[in-house]
Amino acid sequence: MRSTTGRRATATGALLTAAALLTVGVQAGTASADDPWTTAPKTAAAGKADPGALPAKLSPAQRAELIREANATKAATAKDLGLGAKEKLAVRDVVQDRDGTTHTRYERTYDGLPVLGAT
Repeated sequence: MRSTTGRRATATGALLTAAALLTVGVQAGTASADDPWTTAPKTAAAGKADPGALPAKLSPAQRAELIREANATKAATAKDLGLGAKEKLAVRDVVQDRDGTTHTRYERTYDGLPVLGAT
């Protein structure tokens, strides 16, 4: 037979746990667009892309220049990524957004062999 104190402690613990879960659930459900903790961008409407993040139309000369720049800095990029001496990067493509953000696609090799699926 359990004591009354033990039952009260169990009931109190269950009540506190339920209250904590309810509080977390209510807080999670009240996020709004003005809430700084939400991940939704405030400036872009739901379902619409940010125009600055769309690809820019580059001339062949502009694209070639961006590839040349990426090739010139690939050793520094490999160092920043922490690649070893046997690991190399080869520039495959460069895309630039309308806002000027540049995305470079590399092929990574280890001792001359392509690296597939590595992080």
